[in-house]
Amino acid sequence: MESTSFIEKLLDECGGVGYVIIGLFLLASLLFFRRFIYLHRIKIDSDGFLLGIKNKLHDSRKTIEAIAICEDTRGPVASVVRAILSRDSKDEVALRRAADEAAIVEVPRLQKGMRIISGISQLLPLLGLLGTVLSLRSFFGEIASSNNVVALGVEQVSGDIRTALVTTAMGLAGGAIVHFYNLVLQESCTNIVGEMEKTAVELINFLVESPELADRMNKRVLAQDKEEVIK
Repeated sequence: MESTSFIEKLLDECGGVGYVIIGLFLLASLLFFRRFIYLHRIKIDSDGFLLGIKNKLHDSRKTIEAIAICEDTRGPVASVVRAILSRDSKDEVALRRAADEAAIVEVPRLQKGMRIISGISQLLPLLGLLGTVLSLRSFFGEIASSNNVVALGVEQVSGDIRTALVTTAMGLAGGAIVHFYNLVLQESCTNIVGEMEKTAVELINFLVESPELADRMNKRVLAQDKEEVIK
């Protein structure tokens, strides 16, 4: 009850700008928790995952099974690995191109909603300053209309100044918290992208430097070319 009355009193003091600040803060919080949970769910043990894929690739009969494992695994790391394995080529340039094409699709998915959070973190302090300017404008308007500061009373003067300061404090505090949200999400995305790049490089090197796998992939390419010619 006390917390509810405090929030109501705070909103009364801040006016319309305070409602906007709180609304945007709640929106940013909702987006943050949704993205944070999503990024946490798609994280995998990339080293263990890649080791399992390599073990499958050592057996010529389980290449398709390795691709199936990638399809059943959630996350961008598995998507990049699947794109590399699906590119039937021993050419390192072609494999790297496949990894880059998959990354182009996956990275925007990781960063979804982060621009909105970043924008809100920059907007909240400005809204706080706007509320302060509007409160001071109202305060000086009352002074000009009364032509006597003493006639306004200490309570009226202090109330207007308190409203201006509280609005600024809300904007700055909300902006700082939302900026922290953005930093946390950026760090998570950077870690996942790093895992993607590391896994892609290790897999491509493994495919290119393994003569048996290179010959096997060559045979698959030739077989597919023959099928296309026959069709």
